[in-house]
Amino acid sequence: MDEQLLEHEVREMNERWADSFDDPEGMQKVAAVNRDYIEDHIRLECTLDALKEPEKITAEDCDRSVDAKSPIYIDEVRDGQWALAIDFTGSTRNDAVRQPKYAITINRLQTATAVYDTDEIRMARRPITQHLREDLGDALINAKDRVFVTNVETAVWFLFKDFDANNLTHGLNNTELNAGTATEVSVFKSAGAKAVVNAGTGLPDDTWALQAPRKTDFTDFQNAFNDRTGQQLIGASLIITNLDFNKTSDWTIEEVGFETVQNTVESVKGYRKFKDFRIVRTGKHRWYRPGNMYGFGPWTHLGRYFQMDNIHTFQDKRGTRVEKFAWGYWGLGFGNMASLKKMEFYSASSTPTYEDTISGVTVSVVRPLHEEHVIRNNRVDTGVWFPKFTSA
Repeated sequence: MDEQLLEHEVREMNERWADSFDDPEGMQKVAAVNRDYIEDHIRLECTLDALKEPEKITAEDCDRSVDAKSPIYIDEVRDGQWALAIDFTGSTRNDAVRQPKYAITINRLQTATAVYDTDEIRMARRPITQHLREDLGDALINAKDRVFVTNVETAVWFLFKDFDANNLTHGLNNTELNAGTATEVSVFKSAGAKAVVNAGTGLPDDTWALQAPRKTDFTDFQNAFNDRTGQQLIGASLIITNLDFNKTSDWTIEEVGFETVQNTVESVKGYRKFKDFRIVRTGKHRWYRPGNMYGFGPWTHLGRYFQMDNIHTFQDKRGTRVEKFAWGYWGLGFGNMASLKKMEFYSASSTPTYEDTISGVTVSVVRPLHEEHVIRNNRVDTGVWFPKFTSA
C-alpha cells in the first residue's frame, strides 16, 4: 500500500503527520489513525493472528490472582490432558499442568520508544506509515510470533518425552526410528526424511538436508491427530514456511489432481485448504525455521487466544523531537497440548537440546529455536528469554 504512493503524496502525508503535533486536537486524531494502522498491520502480518484471530475481552471478563500482577483468565483443561499457559513477556515461569483448570495471564507487550525528528520526517521520501510499521507494528508482531513458535516447539517435545520412556533419552531421527528406540507421537518425520539413506552403506542416514513435502505427508499428518493420544481429533490448520510450501508446486497433476493443484496456488499472505488443513504460510524464517511444519487441532479443543482492548499508543513532542511507543495486552493458553503436532522434513534429530553448530556444521537455518536461546529484538525490548517449562 505505502509503496504505491507517489513522492508528492508521501511528502503531503508526512507534513500532515508532523504538523498534527502542534495542535492538541490534531495530536488526538493522529494517535487514533496510528492505532488503527498498527492494529491492521498486526492483523495482516502476524502469523499467530493469521492462524487464530484473538478473542476480544475486557478487564471485566478477567479474574485476579494473588500470584500475578496482571489480569488472568481461568479456563478448563481437557480431561486427562496437559495444559500450558503462555507468557508473552518471555518469563521462564511457564509450567505444563494436568489439572481441571489453568490460568492464562493477560500480558502487556510494549515497544521501545521510537524517536522521530519532524524536520526529517517532512523531507523524507519514505511515508511515516513505514516507520510506524517497522518501529511499532513489527516489534509487537515479532514478539508474539517468537514466543508462540518457541512454546509450540517445546510443547511437542514435552509430549514426545512424556509419552514413551524410550523418548526420554533418545531424539527422533532415522537411526532411532529404525532401531525402535523412539516413537512418533507429537513429532513426526516426513516420508522423504524417512527415505534418506547413506549412499555408501545403504543404511538409514541422519542429515539436515531438507526433503520436499509429499502428498502423503499431509495425509499422515492429518491421521496423527487421531492416533496415539487416544483422542478423536482432526487437524484443522497448519503453519508451513514458504520455502517448504513452494516445493509443492513440483507436484504433478497425476499426483494430486487438477482441482487440488488449483486450490494450493495462492499468494504468500493467503491460505487454502488441503487435506482438511487450513494452510498458513510464513516467510518469517528467523522464527519459523524451514523444514518444520506445525499442525493444530480445532481451537475449541486446543485452547484460547485473547486480546484485551485495542492497541494503545503514546506520543509526545518537544521541539522537533517526537517520541512514540505502543503497547497491547494478549493472553494465550493451550488447554489441550495433544492438539499440537509437528512434522520435520529432515532426517536428523532436532530435539531442542543441542547447539546450532554440530561438528563444525551450522544447522541454525533448519534447527528450531530452543527455549534456552536468547534473541534480542532491538525494537521491543533489551533482551527476552524464551519461555521454558517443566511438568507440575
